[in-house]
Amino acid sequence: MKNIFTIILLALAASVSYAQGINESIRYWDEGKLTWDDFEKRNFEGVEECYLDPIYHTRYQTKKYGNLSYMSHTVRTGFDKSDTWVRTEYISDRLLRYNQLILDIAEANAREMQAELNSSSGYSPSYIFEHYVRKGKNLVDKMSEESKWGDDMTVIERYEREYAQKLQETPADTIPQIKLKNWGCGYQIGYSTGIFTGIGKELFKAHHNMTLGFTASYKRSHLILDMELGSCQTRTDLPLMAEISGEEREIVWAAGSGVGRMDIDLDYGYAVYDGSILKACPFVGVGMNMFNKEMNDGDKTFTASISGLNLLAGLNMNWKFKRVLSNMTYNESAVRTKIYAARTNLIKGVAPVWSVNIGIAFDFYGRSPQTAE
Repeated sequence: MKNIFTIILLALAASVSYAQGINESIRYWDEGKLTWDDFEKRNFEGVEECYLDPIYHTRYQTKKYGNLSYMSHTVRTGFDKSDTWVRTEYISDRLLRYNQLILDIAEANAREMQAELNSSSGYSPSYIFEHYVRKGKNLVDKMSEESKWGDDMTVIERYEREYAQKLQETPADTIPQIKLKNWGCGYQIGYSTGIFTGIGKELFKAHHNMTLGFTASYKRSHLILDMELGSCQTRTDLPLMAEISGEEREIVWAAGSGVGRMDIDLDYGYAVYDGSILKACPFVGVGMNMFNKEMNDGDKTFTASISGLNLLAGLNMNWKFKRVLSNMTYNESAVRTKIYAARTNLIKGVAPVWSVNIGIAFDFYGRSPQTAE
C-alpha cells in the first residue's frame, strides 16, 4: 500500500496558500480528528489507496497580546476536502490513523513555523514559509518510508507518541519575541508646569508650558532634546538691565507682570527598566532658561530678557498603552511623565534659582526589528 503525499513548495506556488478569503472546502487540523466523512469515496483500478495533501493556510492579520498589536501571518494546517479521497475497499482504522499522523506532523511543523514568524527573526515570511514547507515534506516522507506507507503499525504507533508529545509541548501560538536593532528615535508633545523654591519663589509664580521633545537612543542610552515654551508671572517688582536704542538702561518688571518663558535642555538618560508596559529612565541635563517680556519706551517697543545656564536632574516614566510590531517596524505609544529639579543662574549677583517641575506628554518611539544575517 502506498499513499501519494504531495506538498508543493511555496517557491513553486501551490501548497502554501496566501488566503484572500476562507475556502469552504478547507478542513483544518484544529476542527477535530479525521473521519472517513472527510474523504470522497472512489472506486477505480490502480495502486493508490487514498490521497490527502496537507496545506499551510496563511493569513496576514493583526493579533493582540495585551498592549501589543502584532501584524504577521497566522498559520493553520488543513487540507482541501474537494481533493481528498479514499478507495472504498481500503477504508480501515489503520489507514485513517496513518492519514491523521500525516496531519499531526504537518501541524507540529506549522507551530514551529508560527513560533519563528512570531520571533521577529528578521527573515522574510516567504523564506520562513519555504523553509518549513520543505521541512514538513521531508518529515512526512521520512515517516512514510519508515512505516512502509502506513503498513508497519509499530512505526506508526512510535510516531504517534512522538508527535502527541510535541503537540502537547508546543503551543499553537506564542507571544512574539521582540528582537530589535540598537538604534531608535522618537518625539514627545505635551504640557509641563513647575514651581520655584527659595529666592525663585519670591520672584516668580508657577510657570506653565507647552513642550516638544526629540529622542535618539542607542540600546538603553537616550539623548533627549526637550523644549518648553510658556509663561509665568512675577511676584514682586523685578529690576533688570535692558538695551534700549543702543543704550543700557535699568527697567522694572512690575509685580504681577506676565512674562514669557523658554527652556531648551539636552538630557542624557539611561533606561534602568524597559518592560512591556513601563519604562523608567533617570536623566541629567544642561540647557538654557530664558524669561522675556515685550515692553514699551514711548513709541518704541523692545524685548527685555534674562537668561541663565540650566542644570537639571530627574526621572522620565513612560506608561506604554500601545505597541505595534511588524516584520519591518516596532513602535511604542506612551504617556510620559517627567519629574525633575532644575538650578538656574538667572540674575548676576543673586543666588541660583531652583525649581521643581513636572510634565506630561504623549511619547511616540520606534525601532527596527533585527534582520537576519
